[in-house]
Amino acid sequence: MDTDLKGMAEIVAGHIPKRIMIIPIGNWKHVETDLYLEVYNGLLDGLTPDGKQQKYFGHQPGSAGFRSLKSRIKTCLLNMLYLVDFSRSPMSEALKAELECLRLGFLQRLLTAFYLRNEGMEINKKIYRIAEQFKLAAPLLLCLATLRKEASETGNIAELENLIDESSKWQEYQAAESRAKGYYELIEVQFALSISQKPWLAEKAFASAKLVKKDLERYDSPVLEYEKYRILYAGHHCAKDYKKAIADMEALEDYYAKHPQFAGSTRYAEIALRKLNCYMHLKDYAAGLACAQACLASFWIGSSNRIFFMEVYFMFAMQAAEYDESIKIINNAKSESGFHKLDETHKKKWQLYKIYYDYVTDTLSGEKSFNLKKFLGDYGNLADDKSGYNAAVYIMGWCLQLRYGEPAELTGKAEAFKKYRARYLKEIEDHRINIFLSLMQAADRLDYNYKNVLEQTTDLIKELQSTPLAESIGNFEGVEIIPLETLWNMAMEDMK
Repeated sequence: MDTDLKGMAEIVAGHIPKRIMIIPIGNWKHVETDLYLEVYNGLLDGLTPDGKQQKYFGHQPGSAGFRSLKSRIKTCLLNMLYLVDFSRSPMSEALKAELECLRLGFLQRLLTAFYLRNEGMEINKKIYRIAEQFKLAAPLLLCLATLRKEASETGNIAELENLIDESSKWQEYQAAESRAKGYYELIEVQFALSISQKPWLAEKAFASAKLVKKDLERYDSPVLEYEKYRILYAGHHCAKDYKKAIADMEALEDYYAKHPQFAGSTRYAEIALRKLNCYMHLKDYAAGLACAQACLASFWIGSSNRIFFMEVYFMFAMQAAEYDESIKIINNAKSESGFHKLDETHKKKWQLYKIYYDYVTDTLSGEKSFNLKKFLGDYGNLADDKSGYNAAVYIMGWCLQLRYGEPAELTGKAEAFKKYRARYLKEIEDHRINIFLSLMQAADRLDYNYKNVLEQTTDLIKELQSTPLAESIGNFEGVEIIPLETLWNMAMEDMK
């Protein structure tokens, strides 16, 4: 007997009513045409790839064919377990309810295939109760369609009229939610076309938020509440009113505190991440670090989203000059169970973060010489991101060459800096990085003479200091891993 296969089947059967067993335990003689069932029963009887297979298949498949059939059964069982396993705590109660409706809907269709109409209607009513409790329009409409069909076939006109009215109500409800999602998608895609902020998008966002509020007067929908605050946040973020953007997310937190059935760890993580973005722009590092620490607990351990957030957390700690916290984040990220699953490019990013940490804390001191060509070659797989991580690599290579390399190898680089700017950087979106490269050009032109560089870069330094982070690509995408002002001050110290 294949005990592991039987155990899987028993687990699946334990999650569903006995009348609806997908692959039943024991023989089910009246379903002899089901190949999966025949193979399953054969496995339970100790079937092996020999003459006994004639009894079940009418032919003798080879060992490979036998194993393939067994594997297919296990795949089906695993798929069923996926549909019924909703125990993961980070899910909101509403999401668990939605998945439960999907599972029950699948079982209802099986009942229909087995001509068990009455049992199927009982499942349908259960789906309706769950969906109504959590205001899930899609499963409600599917249930109503089934109920309408039954009322029509039985000639129950009064019930049919009520069901038609109920369907119309939920169709309008669903349409309102769909509109709200569409409003946010339109704002998000336009914002994503350019990294720089777009103040003109703010008015569009606020107009969309008003439309959502109008729908909320008619429909008490958690989806509408969520989309309303996302749209308002986008509007205030585009307008660079970061304090109001934070207030939008705090209002969404308050809503979820009053309606915890619609909140889950993922939602709270999203809220904290948006607030963290605003704290970065406001340079409110104390509030941002507290927010980041709270947010990290909202991500599932080992998930790719958790590791991505740790990147953001690291950036924030570096901006705040909390270097002890920065190295802890690097070490914790590398110990995450999902870290080894990252592709080589993402692993290289974490290596680059460690290089920035080593540079800013001067923990590389003691190295005899620095080879710029080798350093740039080591990060070749970041080369496609010319205005992003590649710029971070390029700048750090120059900083390390200045501190640890041969002085003679630095001279004559101004033309290369100029070509890099012209080829890869945009004037508006990459304004801060452009200013820094101008400083690098000036230092090269002045032969890295500390006094001359200090005197002749005053205007560029003022321009860098007055250019807000919002006009650059931004720390969250890797260009400015630490403030460029900090990098320049360190470079100037090395010129001494």
